[in-house]
Formats: sequence, C-alpha cells, structure tokens
Amino acid sequence: MAKLSVGKKCLRCGAGSNVPFEEHQHRCPDCGAELGQIFIEVDPVVEAVRADLLARSQLGIKKYGTTLADSHSTHRQKLQHAYEEALDLANYIKWAIMELDAKHEEDRKVP
Repeated sequence: MAKLSVGKKCLRCGAGSNVPFEEHQHRCPDCGAELGQIFIEVDPVVEAVRADLLARSQLGIKKYGTTLADSHSTHRQKLQHAYEEALDLANYIKWAIMELDAKHEEDRKVP
C-alpha cells in the first residue's frame, strides 16, 4: 500500500512530517482536516532558509532592539545596507568560484 512520503505535512495543523499516512486515509489523524489538498511537499532547503531567516531576525532584534519593519532607518539607508551586503555576497561567491576552479585545474593535472 502506498504511503504519503515523509516530508509532507498537514497545512492546517502541521502534522505528518514524520508520520506515514496511509493512502486510503482521508483525514488528518491530528486535526481531522481532509487530506486531499492539504498536504504539500516540504523542501528541506527552503525549510533551512526559513530557519536561517528567523534566526537572523532574532539576532537583529537582539542587536538593534527593533524589527526591520519598525526600524527608524530611512528607505535609502536600508537600500544602501542591502547593497553593501550584496557586495559582500558577490565577494564570497567569487572566492568560492575561484577556489573551485583552482581545485578543478589541480585535479586535471593529476595523472
């Protein structure tokens, strides 16, 4: 009998991430919601990014004493900060590309 795979969950109550629901089940055993359209695939990468975003937000609130939404920075200041962060990101990406290229070149030289 087919089962909904691990990584699916009920959109109403969140149940199911580790529960193998039988294919013939029509309701969530936790909240009773109909199973037909309420199960979604959970992308582990997206979930990891969501967790990182939340952790980063909490760090910012602790550091600055406010949320981004409630910040008194001007729109221009926020854009400038985002631009500077993007430049940092570009540097890290370029470094990683250069490291991979050097490793690839080194691997090609090995007989």
